[in-house]
Amino acid sequence: QRREQSTSVWVRIKNGVMWPGITLDAQDVAKKHRPDKPKDAGGLLVLLLGRNDLEWVKQHEIAEWEANLRAFKRENSARTFKDAVQLASDFLKKSVTLARILKDAQIPEGSREEREEGRRKQRADEPELPPIPKAKK
Repeated sequence: QRREQSTSVWVRIKNGVMWPGITLDAQDVAKKHRPDKPKDAGGLLVLLLGRNDLEWVKQHEIAEWEANLRAFKRENSARTFKDAVQLASDFLKKSVTLARILKDAQIPEGSREEREEGRRKQRADEPELPPIPKAKK
């Protein structure tokens, strides 16, 4: 499943704890800094905030941000976790940009060419629409 734009989410990490993250398009990140997509695919690329890890995460390991904020934000009292929760909330409020988050995490953005290539591939996967008829004179 492809998300149209990046959004804050909760991600179940290896120890079973839910952690704040932001979904990304692979082209948002420079190719040499992207983790390889697993063979079983179907996952979303997520930046784990505060940990600055990029991971491919399966849909069942992701929970909606707003609906779970109250419950999950109490699971951890570590400063890194609290800062990550605040950053994810700020991202949703648009008071911090994805470019800024990637820069702070020291993750280079995808080049313009990489982003264009991603758009071309996406368009190639979409069904072609019939041409628009020309207006009669």
